[in-house]
Amino acid sequence: MESGSEQMERRKAEIEEKKAMTEGLPLQSSPYLRCQDLEDYKRQGYGTEGHRQVKPNHGGGATDAPTLSGTGLPEGTPPLP
Repeated sequence: MESGSEQMERRKAEIEEKKAMTEGLPLQSSPYLRCQDLEDYKRQGYGTEGHRQVKPNHGGGATDAPTLSGTGLPEGTPPLP
């Protein structure tokens, strides 16, 4: 059985080993550690933080292309064959 001083020495060695492993790692500035979980990381990474939710039954959005409203053809235009 180990004596108390031997156990303390072994624990100190383990602590020093852990410090050496994490030395040089950016623990405070790492973006992986600022997030609570994967979903939080994705929300911040993809820029969806703070956006409004989509409302159902609102149809399509506006477009830059010229589009005709109503039936699609102005009056007096013959239909295509």
